[in-house]
Amino acid sequence: ILLFGKDRQPIKSPLQLNDIIRESVHLFSVNLSEAGITVRTNLSDHLPTVNADANQLKQVFVNLFSNALDAMPGGGELAVESSCDYGPPTAATVSVSDNGGGVEPEVLGNIFNPFYTTKSGGHGLGLALSQRIVTDHAGRLSVVNHPGRGMTFTITLPLSDLILTEGEPQDHAFGTGEPR
Repeated sequence: ILLFGKDRQPIKSPLQLNDIIRESVHLFSVNLSEAGITVRTNLSDHLPTVNADANQLKQVFVNLFSNALDAMPGGGELAVESSCDYGPPTAATVSVSDNGGGVEPEVLGNIFNPFYTTKSGGHGLGLALSQRIVTDHAGRLSVVNHPGRGMTFTITLPLSDLILTEGEPQDHAFGTGEPR
């Protein structure tokens, strides 16, 4: 509750989003494995950097993985994919999908509300905090519900000025592809 109520600004630095995804999957892998959930990742090989707070983004991914775990009590599959738009690139996108049951349509409009939960023993802060973190990063967190087939959460974050080319960081003016 204190984390949600605090107005803590992210401590941003250019980072490789795929590294944060891999670390987050690793942090939560034992929980997923014990629940019979397999993780499938499809991470873009040439994802430019984002300007973000690594710890806050890890919290977002762990919250999404935790919700997926609860949505698939009998096991299932968690898919995590990263990509970016091209021509010129302006944003990186990460989707986190589960093949659980999804939610009832009347529930969907409330899932980002603080203290709203459908879980016994839940607090209703995970998705609200995740949305706040993503918004504080000038990004967007959205959801697509597939009742009876699962859910897909999509995180879109603006790219940093630092563009990765051939795996090497180079300083470029944002969105122009031209060196500064």
